[in-house]
Amino acid sequence: MTGTTNSNDGDVSGAHGSLDFWVVKLEGTSVAVNESDIEHGLRLYPLPNQGLFTIEMDGLPTDRVELGLFNLDGRLLRQETVKNLNKSLSHQLDCGDVPSGLYMLSVGTGTETRYIKVIVQR
Repeated sequence: MTGTTNSNDGDVSGAHGSLDFWVVKLEGTSVAVNESDIEHGLRLYPLPNQGLFTIEMDGLPTDRVELGLFNLDGRLLRQETVKNLNKSLSHQLDCGDVPSGLYMLSVGTGTETRYIKVIVQR
């Protein structure tokens, strides 16, 4: 990024005389989060749904998965521990008693937890 300002003493906070040129070099550090291992092979469908959806995952690093459904106030509405076989999971989560709205589903493998938006639409 480059620019100019009028300054006779290097103070760029205002106009103080002659013309200055300046260059700002931005560090090449990314603020993005690396993709987590839990994202790979994670499928959640159908979205939106009517309270019943399927979650599938492949290549799990553990033999159990913790699922939690939260409302937008952060209140835990449903929690399940699912044991999987052969490091893969196919599980139907029934949330038929929750009203239409936006929810957050937590998927935890013991070493990390991922949050996914879920829309229940009746």
